[in-house]
Amino acid sequence: LLQFKDVSWHAPTGGFIIWITMRNSKRSDEEIFNLFLKAGVRVFPGKHSFLGDNCNETSNRYQESEGDSSADRHIRISISNIGEEAMVEGIRRIRRGLEKIYGKEGKY
Repeated sequence: LLQFKDVSWHAPTGGFIIWITMRNSKRSDEEIFNLFLKAGVRVFPGKHSFLGDNCNETSNRYQESEGDSSADRHIRISISNIGEEAMVEGIRRIRRGLEKIYGKEGKY
């Protein structure tokens, strides 16, 4: 996933959720969801995880840019109840989804 200059991710610090941030995606949450689904992985749009204006800086930035086509997009991926092989395959599928969003060279 490191090949994508506009993508960062955060390892779980006590749970089973990986957060992925996609900067400058130029895609709606629905398009992103469908592209990942076609790549064989189900993601959860991060906007559904934010509670409101006072939650934290990330939620505020997301809410302010909701109508902006170049806004950061956040997705959550659950890794609970899967083995190492399934996790490796999941990463491959996530990469394929990101390639559909940003292109194979990591650029949109």
